[in-house]
Amino acid sequence: MVDQPGLWMLDPELYRMGIVVVGCYDIACPYVSVLAEATGASTFPLGVASAGLTILSFLPEKPIERYMESHDLASGHGSEHGQGLLRQRIAETRERGWAVNPGLIVEGSWGMGAAVFDTAGQPAWALSLTGIESRFAPERRDEMGRLLMHHAHELTKKLRGEQALPAR
Repeated sequence: MVDQPGLWMLDPELYRMGIVVVGCYDIACPYVSVLAEATGASTFPLGVASAGLTILSFLPEKPIERYMESHDLASGHGSEHGQGLLRQRIAETRERGWAVNPGLIVEGSWGMGAAVFDTAGQPAWALSLTGIESRFAPERRDEMGRLLMHHAHELTKKLRGEQALPAR
């Protein structure tokens, strides 16, 4: 594994184990950062947006705890990102299989994410959907969540060199 400038690690111990969780989640970080700056968009730490929430949710317990101890998301992203509420969203994400961000970053802008796992079985990336709240009506969330999970699992298989089903 090559260390890349500008990427932050969740935990040095995880890095030694070959697991790196980065701000933009992969080698795309420099490109995403330039595009975010050009458009006025933002990148977020794990646990804030749906992609980062799904990655954080499927990490092992010890790294989650270390992350929670070392990051105060509420101070930078509002009280909805306090530890108690974040822990609740992590539990819900694990139970459901996908993350939901119900307009916590920008009112009326929702997101959903499903984890993509690396060859070591760790959440390394996520597929996510974002859009206006009306596109995330309760009756559609389960359907979209299942679709996200299906494609995240298929992408995981492909990354592992396993047989993936054709995209639907």
